[in-house]
Amino acid sequence: MAKHPWIKWLLVLIGIVGLGLVLRFVLVWRELAGVARAVELVTIVLASIWCYLGLHWRRDRLWAGTQRTYLILSNATWLAALLAYELGRTNWAVNLMGIWSLIAIGLLGIWFITALVSAGNPITGIARTVIMQATRLHIVKVVIVAVVLMIILLPGALDAEERLNYRVTFYLVWSLRLATFLLSVMTAVLGCYTICHDLSRKQMYMLAAKPVARFQYLVGKWLGLVLLTVVLCAIVGVGVWLGARTLANEPLPNPVTPEAWRNQQIAMKDVLAARVTSYPVPGSRTNLQGLVEEQFETLKRESPLQLPEKLSDLDSTTRSGLQGKAIERWHTIDPRANREFYFEGFKSLADKYDAWAQRRGELGKRYEALMRENRTEEANALRTRSASDPPPIESLTLRLKPKYGATPDDGMLRLAVRIGGQIHESRDIPNDTLREINIPLHLIEPDGRVLVELANVDIRNPQWQPPSPIRFEPYEGLEMLYTAGTFEGNVVRGMVVHWVRLGFLAMLAIAAGTFLGFPMACLTSLFVYAIAVFSSFASESVDAYASFSVKDLSKWDVFMNILKGIWNGIITGEFWSIGKLAITLIGNIVLLIVPSFGYYNSTPLLSDGRMVSMELIFETLLHVGVIGTGVCLFIGWMLFRKKELATVTV
Repeated sequence: MAKHPWIKWLLVLIGIVGLGLVLRFVLVWRELAGVARAVELVTIVLASIWCYLGLHWRRDRLWAGTQRTYLILSNATWLAALLAYELGRTNWAVNLMGIWSLIAIGLLGIWFITALVSAGNPITGIARTVIMQATRLHIVKVVIVAVVLMIILLPGALDAEERLNYRVTFYLVWSLRLATFLLSVMTAVLGCYTICHDLSRKQMYMLAAKPVARFQYLVGKWLGLVLLTVVLCAIVGVGVWLGARTLANEPLPNPVTPEAWRNQQIAMKDVLAARVTSYPVPGSRTNLQGLVEEQFETLKRESPLQLPEKLSDLDSTTRSGLQGKAIERWHTIDPRANREFYFEGFKSLADKYDAWAQRRGELGKRYEALMRENRTEEANALRTRSASDPPPIESLTLRLKPKYGATPDDGMLRLAVRIGGQIHESRDIPNDTLREINIPLHLIEPDGRVLVELANVDIRNPQWQPPSPIRFEPYEGLEMLYTAGTFEGNVVRGMVVHWVRLGFLAMLAIAAGTFLGFPMACLTSLFVYAIAVFSSFASESVDAYASFSVKDLSKWDVFMNILKGIWNGIITGEFWSIGKLAITLIGNIVLLIVPSFGYYNSTPLLSDGRMVSMELIFETLLHVGVIGTGVCLFIGWMLFRKKELATVTV
């Protein structure tokens, strides 16, 4: 203790803060909100004074002046936020504290990762240099300012007349897109700059004279960038979360309208959530194998000489196509017909609801018994206890998007829905329009299944004749969503996916910088990254450019057809066809090598309130973080180890 007086100072600070928190908790528990607020203010003032004293005692250190400035700005921000809150400007107060929290995350994050790579190791030493270089270039400050402006300006740019849940979804989509775009450009530019600068300024000469292998040099550069993107992703994640929560909790109009209240509930429970998707499975009255055989017989009548006599003799590609058509037929409801769909996997929700219902029933029986005995005080206490045990917060939502084959005259679709044996209110909905139906948990069967029956009829007008069958797109038009996590956890997992993608881009930029100049390295890395981001669009374009149909073909079959077409073109002399096939071949090879960020992307899931699953994180870590980054590292190392850093002149 005597050798380290800062330990005593830290213990006193922890004691002040801890005592204040305990007193505030006790006072809130005793329903003394005013006194608890006063204790909170006194605790903050005493802790700030103690921090000022500690900085005064260590004023001989270089960092003391900087920390004093940070502390003064923190106190000023806190006072401004408190004043705004007392004046009724809650959004201003939240924004001020949000700005302060983002700055604090950036400063503490940079300090932490710098301390993390302070060990005397070649790799960590180079990583520390990269972090310090980025700090001098004010990269973190630029990102913080951009995120702060996005939080403040983007919600105000949205149309206030639009539904709240639509505005929250729009905010999540564009804030994440803009933030990740900014981080991607920054990572690519900084990755190219940090290695091209060492080569152009001859700083590599000093490193080459030290016992630092070139592989360690590349890994150290990448480690520094990856640690830096951890801090920046944390800033973006907190900023996006704060902006979405603030927007979703905007004050309701006075007087409160049912539509406004409903939109806010949808925004809070369906958008700012982590919901898992369940797809339907056939019920007892659905013979999916029979539908496959029916499709086989239809196809055999159309092409009797091209198919075998038995379904089992079909090749796997044709059989897979028949199964897809059978599933499409199952998702089609003929006029005045009905289909049943089972959704599975809700056993835990059913058990949770049954346990709550059992507790509620026992409390109800005990309450009635106490009232019969005129024990009113105990009965009221029991009723208060029952009110403090709300039903499970998890929710089930049936999402369907039905569409007629032929558009009706009024453009409206009529569909009868029965869930768990109960007829749901039937309403006319616009054709080919998404609709969501909230399902009470008591409709879940004991085995965890939910039965949904859909009929192509109008129950209000039994004589009405539907204009055409109703069709649902398989795995898109009919699904069940249920809450399986929190929005905060979903944001964390989503930012992990983006962080792994930035790690790939960092290594890609470093590898490009090993053999290209700074401008060309930036363009090359950003171009490859753009191919990864728009890989689904690029894949469709390449497939459309091919001179044959690629539907239901594997990558191997596509490559073999391309090579066969090139050989036939050489024999027949059709050089234009050879050129098209060569471009298609190159495009498929590039798309095969470059990871598809259209799949490894958490932004659509976050904006739609869907769970960013651990499976997606593990797949991203494997394919993008390990394989993609590893390939870039290997290519960069192979090029860099043969690179002449200087020439001998005589």
